[in-house]
Amino acid sequence: MVSMAKTLLALFLICFTSFTQAQDVTEEFVNQAAYDTVQQATDQLIEQITSKREVYLEDTEQFFADVDGLLSEVIDFKRIARRVMAKHYKKAEPDQQAEFVDVFKRSLLKVYAKALLEYNNEKIEILPPRTSTKVRPNRQRVDIEFFSNDGQMFPISYSMYLNKQGEWKMENVVVNGVNIGLTYRNQFARLMKEHGNDVDLVISGWTSDLDENAE
Repeated sequence: MVSMAKTLLALFLICFTSFTQAQDVTEEFVNQAAYDTVQQATDQLIEQITSKREVYLEDTEQFFADVDGLLSEVIDFKRIARRVMAKHYKKAEPDQQAEFVDVFKRSLLKVYAKALLEYNNEKIEILPPRTSTKVRPNRQRVDIEFFSNDGQMFPISYSMYLNKQGEWKMENVVVNGVNIGLTYRNQFARLMKEHGNDVDLVISGWTSDLDENAE
């Protein structure tokens, strides 16, 4: 049986790769570029998956490589991984930091693979910006409603930030009330405690399977 955590992560990627099915944001606003960035990246991803689906079903490594290249354009894996390590990041050696970023990214891609290849045109609605919320020029939350084929609705919120290069990047996601970044950070802290603060042991055994954290 698929765990709740895996299900939530699958929903995240399905929504992320389905913005072309969502309602357009019709009113121009200061952070419109945050929406445009995600739209462009996901259009490219959908086209890639559609044209090479059969290849990806046979060649997982090629799938990981192609999706990594596309998602890295909009998801700041390094920033997320650094937050997951939290206080342990600065204590780690540069090679350990880099290794965890790589392991963390690959673990996410493995969870996403099945969901991405099995996407079946579920209904997605992107909600307009909240006019009652003060707009920060370097931060934007993108709220989405995902409707499964059995009619269930799952709210998803992407946290986007504007980096020093003027690029909008995703730094976190909340799926159905579950903060994915925080959940991973709690997992890393727990593993550090279990392994006597040995970063190498935690990295070597890292997995994105959050069964033990799901309720």
